[in-house]
Amino acid sequence: MKTNIYLIRHAEAEGNIYRRLHGHFDSLLTHNGYRQVEALKARFADVPVDAVYSSDLFRTRETAKAITVPKGLPLRTDPRFREIFAGEWENRCFGELMHFEPEEMDRFNHRPEEWKAPGAETYAAFTGRFLAALREAAEEHAGRTIAIFSHGCVISAGLHALLGLPHNPSICDNTGVSLLRWEDGDFALEYLYDNSHLKPEISTRARQRWWWEQGGSFNLWFRDPVPEDREIYAPDYRPPKEQHTGIAVLGDKPVGYVCRDRESLSILYLLPEYRHRRMGDQLLGEAVLHLRAQGVKALNVGIPTVNLEALSFFARHGAEIVQMDDVYTVYRMDIRGPEER
Repeated sequence: MKTNIYLIRHAEAEGNIYRRLHGHFDSLLTHNGYRQVEALKARFADVPVDAVYSSDLFRTRETAKAITVPKGLPLRTDPRFREIFAGEWENRCFGELMHFEPEEMDRFNHRPEEWKAPGAETYAAFTGRFLAALREAAEEHAGRTIAIFSHGCVISAGLHALLGLPHNPSICDNTGVSLLRWEDGDFALEYLYDNSHLKPEISTRARQRWWWEQGGSFNLWFRDPVPEDREIYAPDYRPPKEQHTGIAVLGDKPVGYVCRDRESLSILYLLPEYRHRRMGDQLLGEAVLHLRAQGVKALNVGIPTVNLEALSFFARHGAEIVQMDDVYTVYRMDIRGPEER
């Protein structure tokens, strides 16, 4: 009896746009991620599914609602479907890892079986747990159809082990769907990483196309300011002494900064030549993840109403207008963590 297995990557999450390594780090879906969930829901509207599994992390559990809610199915969570545990690399900026640990980062991207980070899972360990859970689910639902919501790296590693496919997690879009057939202990691939349910405007890969097609990098890292950084400050800007300014660096070049205090965000700034490349998302992430760790529940930010570009930026991230007049607009962004949702 053939078992149909849909392997589905979670929707766009904070780590994807903030450009941070989130393995077991439990992050939220983005505003756009929920749009992807709705598209996935439409894709599976007429597809029979008998059981749904996911990892126990928030981003997969939320994505799985695309199938469980409309079909009235329970969600079966299993931590073996989690992403790789990255140890001391968890929640670090990709740009920081690429700058300070380039050789190990190259192994992570191209030779993961050789990669080592302090406290992290080995490639063999996370691949093994994923495959064990996959086989158990296939056997339990022999002759039926199941959906499994998991993560890019562990899905790619599992398919490499099962079918010899290249290990390249970056080519799978968020909510990308692969279909496996399982029969008598053997797996066969029907299709791989299909994202045809996503329009280009909500596809994570399409929105980052300029980057991965050109082979360049847009991954930032952050450091404390030094006197020379005054050259990148916006006109007439002086960092308030009571606030923290984090300098955004691309490679070794300062390209912007984020200024925040213990409860709010004061400014995000990028040099003009680095705008419109989704780098602003990473500056926002630096503020959001820091403030959330301090227990802040909502991010408040005031913007001159004439700054339409900034208004559009915060609206795109799901922030809501709480006050607006001809001079000033105040946005509020819910940044509560997964455990509070």
